[in-house]
Amino acid sequence: MMDLKAIVERIQGNRDFRKLDEVTITQYAEEASEIIKQYEVPLVALNRAVYLYACYMLFSDFPNSANKYKTVKVEDATYTRFGDSPNNNYWTSFLTLLDEYGLRDWRVAFK
Repeated sequence: MMDLKAIVERIQGNRDFRKLDEVTITQYAEEASEIIKQYEVPLVALNRAVYLYACYMLFSDFPNSANKYKTVKVEDATYTRFGDSPNNNYWTSFLTLLDEYGLRDWRVAFK
């Protein structure tokens, strides 16, 4: 059975989302849990799937988070650029989870 409280606590402990409030994180975890139902993820992987999907949505929806941008000072000027890891690795991890359970059979082949 899914443990929403444990998922929220895990997201709160993630350095990418420490600045977000618990209400926001809970809303995203609840939405992710509804979305995950369509994938028929086994119970053993349900918490992990909801965690990854919620993190994917949070990472996408909060572009000003410290993990995506950084301010760089050059002489007397400063500018903002993408941080060292602008990629949303949560999506890749979610797709990997689907692959682990044979739930992603919609691959696209390019020739």
